[in-house]
Amino acid sequence: MKAVIAQIRTGSPLLAKAETDGKMTIVGAVYKIASGTVTFLP
Repeated sequence: MKAVIAQIRTGSPLLAKAETDGKMTIVGAVYKIASGTVTFLP
């Protein structure tokens, strides 16, 4: 998961800048299809 978040930051300068500017936060999460729950990772 951490590798995917890092890839998003390096692959999208627009998203990386928005995060750096405090306009958004990139976080990891797991979606369980069976229950419909989303668990955000620290």
